[in-house]
Amino acid sequence: MAMRAHEKLRFWRRVRDLSQSALGEKLGCGQKWILVLERGYQMNDETRKKLAEILDIPVEALTDEAPDPQIIIFPEEPVAHE
Repeated sequence: MAMRAHEKLRFWRRVRDLSQSALGEKLGCGQKWILVLERGYQMNDETRKKLAEILDIPVEALTDEAPDPQIIIFPEEPVAHE
C-alpha cells in the first residue's frame, strides 16, 4: 500500500532525526501542529514548501502522488583481517 503525504512527512522527519518539537520549531509552530499534520491533516502548499526546505527534499516528495521514499543502507566496507 502506498504511503500518503502525512506518512511521508513522518518518514522524512525521522530520517532527518528530528523530533516533532524540533521540526515544529524550525517551521515556526508547535509540536502539536506537526502531530496534526502527521495524523493526516491536509497541508497547504506553503506549509508543504517550508517543510520540504527544512527536510531538504523536493516539494513533490510530500504529496500523495510521489513514489514512496526508499532508503538504501549499504554495509560498511569489510575490514581486512591479517
